Amino acid sequence: MATKQRNQQTFSAFVPELNDVLYFHCWTTDTRYGFCHSCWCSELEGTSKAATTKVSYYNRTWERFDYETVLRRAIEKFPKSIAKELHEQLIERKAKEESDKANAFVERFKALHDGLTDRQKEVLAQTPPMQTQEDADRMMGIMGVMNVFNQMQ
Repeated sequence: MATKQRNQQTFSAFVPELNDVLYFHCWTTDTRYGFCHSCWCSELEGTSKAATTKVSYYNRTWERFDYETVLRRAIEKFPKSIAKELHEQLIERKAKEESDKANAFVERFKALHDGLTDRQKEVLAQTPPMQTQEDADRMMGIMGVMNVFNQMQ
C-alpha cells in the first residue's frame, strides 16, 4: 500500500562551516495508529550521505510549529558545531516567526472584538467554538463587518 505524503514543507539554513545551504524536507504520513513526521536532509555531516528522521504520534503534537521535533532530531545527527548553528536558524528563528504571527493575530482579533457592542458580543458568544484557523478567520470577517456597520450608525 502506498503511503501518501501531505503537508510538505522545506526548511533551509546556511552553514558557514560547510559554506553551503542545507535543505530539510519534511512531510506527514498517516500510520495505522496516528501519523508520522519525517524529515530528509541530503547533507549529513558534510557528506553526500542522505538521512531520514521520523517521529510518530498517536494524537497530536505539542510543538511551537509543525515539524519542530523531527527537525530537532535531524539536527542532532550533525556535529555539535553545525548543530548549534542549525538549531538557531531552523528551530529558534521559526519558533519566533510563529510566535510573532500568533501574537499579531490575537491583537487583530482583540481590536475587532473591542469594536463590537455588548449585544453583538453576546450574540457571537452563542456561536459554536472556533476549532480551526479558517473558523477564526471567518469570525474575524464577521466582526469586521459588524464594526463597519457600527461606524455607519
